[in-house]
Amino acid sequence: MTAPATVPAPTAGAGRPGHLTPRQRQILAYVACGLPDTRIGARIGIQGSSVKTSLRRAYRTLGARNRAHAVIIALRSRQITLHDIDQAAHR
Repeated sequence: MTAPATVPAPTAGAGRPGHLTPRQRQILAYVACGLPDTRIGARIGIQGSSVKTSLRRAYRTLGARNRAHAVIIALRSRQITLHDIDQAAHR
């Protein structure tokens, strides 16, 4: 019998999200605008697969389950702002 799969714990400890890199914050602002990985990559000059990797690391850092959860945690922890999202939407 195998052990059940578990969700990785946030890197900063229980209850507190870790700090995102500037690139992860930038990507999450675009995610909040609803852009897919390929379009985010095209806008910031990286491959869509690199966007996916950055997002996976951001999920782990924040303790997030998915894109929407990561954006919510980043907003609540003030790592991205509504202004960041607005700027991403107009680039």
